[in-house]
Amino acid sequence: MDLETMVKRFVDTFNKICEVTECLKDDLTRFRVIFSAATLYFDLYFRLEEYSDVKGRVERLEALVTQLQEATKP
Repeated sequence: MDLETMVKRFVDTFNKICEVTECLKDDLTRFRVIFSAATLYFDLYFRLEEYSDVKGRVERLEALVTQLQEATKP
């Protein structure tokens, strides 16, 4: 699921909670699970994004090292 879809679902759920006048225990449990999952999702999404940036940098460095090794070969 992409970030935009997750944010939309998160906002929809939040809006539904705000409209509720009475809540059963099961509803509260369901909302807690949804928000916990969203929190974990956002954290993992942004960590994965950082990982992708680091991975790209490492790949560029590896390419530069290979070029330098080729350039210094006798």
